[in-house]
Amino acid sequence: MLLWKLLNNNETRTFLRTIDPANIEKREASIEKTDLTGIFNKYDGSFSDELKESWPGFRGKAHDNISRENGIISRLNKSNIKLLWEISLGEGYAGAAIAHGAAYILDYNSAMRQDQLRVFSMDNGKEIWRRAYKVSIKRNHGMSRTVPAVSGNYCVTIGPKCHVMCVNAKNGDFLWGIDLAKEYKSEVPLWYTGQCPLLDNELAIIAPGGDALLIGVELKTGKIRWKTPNPQKYVMSHASVIPMNINNKKVYTWCAGGAFIGTDENGTLLWETTLWNHKVVSPSAVQFSANKIILTAGYGAGSAIFIINRDFSINRLAEIPKSVFACEQHTPVFYNNHLFTVNPADSGASRKQLICMDTGGKVRWTSGEYRFGLGPFFTVDDKIFVLDDNGILTMVSADPVNFNILGQAKILDGREAWAPMALAGGRLLVRDFTMMRCYDIKEKK
Repeated sequence: MLLWKLLNNNETRTFLRTIDPANIEKREASIEKTDLTGIFNKYDGSFSDELKESWPGFRGKAHDNISRENGIISRLNKSNIKLLWEISLGEGYAGAAIAHGAAYILDYNSAMRQDQLRVFSMDNGKEIWRRAYKVSIKRNHGMSRTVPAVSGNYCVTIGPKCHVMCVNAKNGDFLWGIDLAKEYKSEVPLWYTGQCPLLDNELAIIAPGGDALLIGVELKTGKIRWKTPNPQKYVMSHASVIPMNINNKKVYTWCAGGAFIGTDENGTLLWETTLWNHKVVSPSAVQFSANKIILTAGYGAGSAIFIINRDFSINRLAEIPKSVFACEQHTPVFYNNHLFTVNPADSGASRKQLICMDTGGKVRWTSGEYRFGLGPFFTVDDKIFVLDDNGILTMVSADPVNFNILGQAKILDGREAWAPMALAGGRLLVRDFTMMRCYDIKEKK
């Protein structure tokens, strides 16, 4: 049975939904002056010489949350994975990037009132160095949110109040910084910044909203190479910029607050549609064919399918109700010609279930009694790893025909284990509200 609601090309219904202001604290742009050069501290940790693999930013190397590694455990239980190390963090949901044998994470220290880029050895969790700058942040469901991006000798972060910082990934030297709220009139999103930086072709691709939809910043110099105008004043969402190849052309896609847009690699706007105009959007766009994209969100939004035509005009093909396929915080995964998500809490009977849907809109299976909440998920070696709110990791076969659970293990002790996971060389990074752990999940020989 086809579960999408097919639409004709002339339909122009809006999708703007209101959020109860009593439940959300509106975030205004910061007016405090922030010295992004900050301070630097060196510690006794060292980069791992053993670990050659990487997970260099949000959603991994290919920005699709799919690891190409193999040799991962075939069944999951507490006895066949090994805790390698753990560290305490400030309150939040920031995930780590893995590069150069180290874990990079943008933490927030409430006592010192600092965003802190902290770098830890993947061998033993010892801190290598830390670069920090002062910024005052009030607790609002934690503080930290984002994943750093690492490319070669560059590491770029976006802090909770829209501060962009670029440092040398090896020695921590400060290279450049941008206060998006001050320089581009960005509005700090609800629950702070959730956008993760994209590094591509020697540029940092950032979506300020405000005075610019996207900007391309030279990694080496901090010079603005190009800027996409934003006459409609679409605002920064929690979604991140995702690169795609559509109609044999490199494009950057972004779910802004108020529209879905695409540009070419020089920042020229290719399409813009307000047929996806939710104000609270965390998931990023997912491409599932040469020219089709699925967009999704929580808070009742459900999902929508769009097609990018050869002239880069855009049409909405279908709506998918929240009871069928949606996601609140994380981004669905397209794997083996099927789409995987965890439905939000407002999805009715399928609430918090892992969902497998084919590209024709048919749900192949759900996880039934197994429910997961707002935690992250990714795929590796024909398996799906899903982490629930309370730190229970579940391994599921990525079989599109049947739901087949391959084991579970309690791997975190705290609450709200919502941060994106990262995997490199069989070493899995996970975190809850205040703790990050590294596990070895390779199959034992």
